[in-house]
Amino acid sequence: MAFKGNRKAQSGIELITYFGFLFMLFLVLSLEAASRMGSIQRSRDSFDAQKVGEIAATNINIAYSVGEGYSASFFLPFGLVNSNYSLNISTEEQRLDITYGENFTKSFPLLTSNVTGIPRQGANSINNTKGEIIIA
Repeated sequence: MAFKGNRKAQSGIELITYFGFLFMLFLVLSLEAASRMGSIQRSRDSFDAQKVGEIAATNINIAYSVGEGYSASFFLPFGLVNSNYSLNISTEEQRLDITYGENFTKSFPLLTSNVTGIPRQGANSINNTKGEIIIA
């Protein structure tokens, strides 16, 4: 009789060990998947920020290149897929900066430092008045 009891205990321990191993494997795979998802989200935000910055900088550069009397409208999205963003124009360095996510920044060169206004999320209008680029 004692022999059967030991066998049942051994089976129970093997079962607990098996489920413990599966749980640890599941935990490691879940952590790895979460890490990769975070990396994918950061890459997506970087790509979207690149597109937004290019749209704004291209519109400013076109307004400058075309010259006096240029007028157009453009639209910037209200946010990136996983974060928000803000735009800033550095007139001293002739560049447009987009800040997004956890303080990531991308910069885009501008052809002029004579820019009034900052592109904002949503609808924007841009005019070239006597060489001054006005964004409203």
